Amino acid sequence: MFTVGRRVRFSVAAAAVLVASACGGSRDAEVQSYAVVNDGNTLLFQVNTCNEASTEVSIVESENAVVVTARTDPSLSCGGDNCSDQRPKDLSEPLGDRLVVDRDDNEILRSDF
Repeated sequence: MFTVGRRVRFSVAAAAVLVASACGGSRDAEVQSYAVVNDGNTLLFQVNTCNEASTEVSIVESENAVVVTARTDPSLSCGGDNCSDQRPKDLSEPLGDRLVVDRDDNEILRSDF
């Protein structure tokens, strides 16, 4: 037999599990733009993740391009897409004339922040 206190605790725990399932798990994050810093040896990416500490940016470099991917693991609040974070990535050599491409959209990113 449940008492009122146990029912309330059970309901709160069940709601937390439902929220965690809806928001949990990693997801792709939108890379909005980039800036070239450190004499071209580092790219600073603007990622649409709204303060998600788990946001990770990875790059694959080739002779002609730098391809970028961003992933995040949203918190229970599900983060948001109405603000962005900056994430730096060091290059093996300066960017030079290479294009910077978002792997998810296969689009060339703009360098304007």
